[in-house]
Amino acid sequence: MSEAEVITDYDLDRTKNVRLVTIPNLKTLTTDELWSGLRDSLSITANAIRRAAAFWVELQERGEDMSSITTPFLSLLPIIHAGRLSPELAVRFGHDPRFLENVSHLTQEDQARILDPKALIEVVSVNRFGKFETRKARPIDLRLSEVALVFGDGHIRTVAEQRRQLRPIKLQKEIRAESVRRAVDFDLSNVLSDDQQSQLATLAKKAKTTPAQFVADLLIQNRIIKQY
Repeated sequence: MSEAEVITDYDLDRTKNVRLVTIPNLKTLTTDELWSGLRDSLSITANAIRRAAAFWVELQERGEDMSSITTPFLSLLPIIHAGRLSPELAVRFGHDPRFLENVSHLTQEDQARILDPKALIEVVSVNRFGKFETRKARPIDLRLSEVALVFGDGHIRTVAEQRRQLRPIKLQKEIRAESVRRAVDFDLSNVLSDDQQSQLATLAKKAKTTPAQFVADLLIQNRIIKQY
């Protein structure tokens, strides 16, 4: 064995013979070689999970007691074996079973799309004013509520489909925002000096709104009014 190689792990091949796995000194590899090595390693791990799922299901069908086996992939093994969930996704997102449960209902094409490290998915949200906003995000960065919104009906939902899902929330926020605007729709001259009114008028003009609405929007945006 050369000095540039270090034994770091063991591998069990299909004939149950233990063989040493040697890994070269990583400092000597190029970045492309490191990426290639990582992808190969993840592929091996995914295949191991696929194989484990087959054994798990077969043992369960034979009525064996599986309580002695503990693994974060336990609940996922049956759906991996059934072909509903990509084992590569289990490797990538094994820390988040709820995420995997949601994506297990997606098509194989959409699951492959999520696996793409450069993949960005359009996510719709509703701001405090009841307006739709759209951003692009990596699947791993989605919040739990966004996972349920984006991954539904057996596929990755389009922007239009997400907006339909969010309509009740949009309406609720629009009503709340309007109630705040009406609450502050009073004569500002009673509470502001002439100079303050002039500054407020300038700001409102830039925002293309009225002074009263500008104040209301500011309250909403900063959540100053507690009932909102």
